[in-house]
Amino acid sequence: KVIDLVIKSAQIKKSYFKKEGKISISFHGGGEPTIAFNIIKKITEYANCECNKKNIEVEYDITTNGIFSREVIMWLINNNYTIHFSMDGLKINQDMQRPTISGKSSFDIVAKNIDIAQNNSAKYTIRQTITKNNVGNIVKSIRYIIKRWKGVSSIKLAPLQQTNKSQENSIQGPNFTRYFSKIRKAIRILENNHMNTDGITGGVSSLINGGSCAATRFEQLIITPYGKITTCHEEVNSNQFIYGDVHNRVSINYKRVKELKNDDKKEIEEGYCSSCAYRMVCLGGCKHRRFSESRDFFCMLQREMYKLCILQLFRKGNLNGYFKIEKIRINEMNIELINFRQNRVK
Repeated sequence: KVIDLVIKSAQIKKSYFKKEGKISISFHGGGEPTIAFNIIKKITEYANCECNKKNIEVEYDITTNGIFSREVIMWLINNNYTIHFSMDGLKINQDMQRPTISGKSSFDIVAKNIDIAQNNSAKYTIRQTITKNNVGNIVKSIRYIIKRWKGVSSIKLAPLQQTNKSQENSIQGPNFTRYFSKIRKAIRILENNHMNTDGITGGVSSLINGGSCAATRFEQLIITPYGKITTCHEEVNSNQFIYGDVHNRVSINYKRVKELKNDDKKEIEEGYCSSCAYRMVCLGGCKHRRFSESRDFFCMLQREMYKLCILQLFRKGNLNGYFKIEKIRINEMNIELINFRQNRVK
């Protein structure tokens, strides 16, 4: 039902707006997706069949811990999945933060599956969760990944988000100052290796696409393992983001949709974000993080990332190539000013 609805939407877009007919299907959140491998196969087979009938292109991606058999990785590769591996870099960090259910090492299993993806020219990325334990190894991890897996298209760094659930164990999030100093070095390493830095900065796309959270834009149809429609793939068990279900048919509560949108508006105009200079850029940021214990950390990080992205826009000429960065010193502080002109002076 959901796939049929998405395909129909793509057909309308193709017909009325003369744009390419394409849909994307992602498996993410709610636990490890490949535990339901047979369901993933059925969904993929059905989507392929229906899209072929209606001349709609379909692409797939999956976020996974990478702990599965050769059969699974080869099936994903053969079905052209983009595979997002959650792997925390060096062996010492991976095994500390992501041991198997029996408490044994998981590094070799995951690394072997990444090797298979690499050797079969698959599209894949690597996502590291950064904690107090491994923040000091960020640079070493980046260098290790680039050297071993030359086919990796993106490396993402995700600071641990403190929630009630995460506080059940002893792992804590990183110190902000230390984390930010490390990721600046990581960005330079990626740039020197001609790699995309969006996995760290969030990318300039977040500056022009209406906020840093897809949930604020309702641009995805996210279904939880329990048949609920939600705005957030990170928090599939929370009723705070639910606005429909797909049990008998696709049913959307439009009153709830309006309430969720108004929540963002209130947050920007009257709430926590009302005094922030970047509130009209991030539009309140990630809704899931609003309810986490580490909200201040992510707000500070988002502000610093936007500064980096803005400078990238100018330096790469994405908006306008005619500018000059002037460095001045005020009250013993070094400040960069961007002198921006609309037109070239001939």
